[in-house]
Amino acid sequence: MKLNFFWLQIFILVVSINILSIKSPASERISDPNLGLSILPPQGEDWHYIKDNPNGGLMYGKKINSSSHTFVCSFVVVPAGKDFDSSDKFLETVKQQQEGGIDKKRFKDLKSNYNLNKRFGPLSVEYQLSAVDKLRKDNKGAPLIQKNYGYSFIHPKISKYIVDIACSERGSAEELFSSFEEECKKFIDSLEFE
Repeated sequence: MKLNFFWLQIFILVVSINILSIKSPASERISDPNLGLSILPPQGEDWHYIKDNPNGGLMYGKKINSSSHTFVCSFVVVPAGKDFDSSDKFLETVKQQQEGGIDKKRFKDLKSNYNLNKRFGPLSVEYQLSAVDKLRKDNKGAPLIQKNYGYSFIHPKISKYIVDIACSERGSAEELFSSFEEECKKFIDSLEFE
């Protein structure tokens, strides 16, 4: 099974542009006793539940008064599909999953950073990606920048699952929030294992 979280984030961003798909405010902690975890949706103004993630998880979007600027937080749990005998192999798998389906004709200036980070256990990778979308522009003709920040890791108690928790923002350089990473970290910090 090939997972491609970068493209999943792009899909989520496109979905989030349609404000009509937003159902209700994000506010209460969500628990899944089968997975032994809970998460608090992004807090603060204008965060709303969008829909269940088609790959098994949750998506939240921030209402923004712009057709070119989007901000989404997502949480996905998927079967690992295999065992990883080293953290380096897991890191390489995360990198391949994140970058494998990026359309080089559409996106340029890809910058990525992957670090083994034991925050969620020995097989835990913190990642950041950014790229310029050559096809989409804001209403002034400026190119859009796609940024992703998150963690992929083997579930610390149920090793047959990979958990990906991330935030993604797309907009012109002028539109991007200076608080992007701070808001991402708050969302990621809310994940708890029971």
